[in-house]
Amino acid sequence: MATKKTNTGFDLSSVPAIAETAEVDLVHPKTGDVLRNGDGDPMTITVYGADSPHYRAIQNAQQDKRLQKAARKQTQNITSAQIQADADELLIKIVHSWTIVLNGETPAVDEKTVRQIFSEYPWIKEQIDTGAHDRRNFMKG
Repeated sequence: MATKKTNTGFDLSSVPAIAETAEVDLVHPKTGDVLRNGDGDPMTITVYGADSPHYRAIQNAQQDKRLQKAARKQTQNITSAQIQADADELLIKIVHSWTIVLNGETPAVDEKTVRQIFSEYPWIKEQIDTGAHDRRNFMKG
């Protein structure tokens, strides 16, 4: 009778679960130092991860919009500007919350304000893009 060999190698169940959101610490674009609020805590932006239902819903809505547009025109001419606009819009919509300070206050978290901050401080948008797409940031435990 053959016995089932136990695998003593890597086990996928040891990989931590994925959280829906993660905090991205903002770092100074020149020095690389973590930016801190007046209380000494890091300035962070909490974002939804690529595995979250929120993120997927935004992506699906964007793709549905492209498909509907293509169906109406019977062609799909997507420009690089449209792709970039969709990528920017996705980043804006995945911002959940933040602990940033701007002009002495913590601004409201809404699409208009996020868009404005990303426009005025493109290095923040870049850091959010990088942090939001690094799955390690979303590993629990």
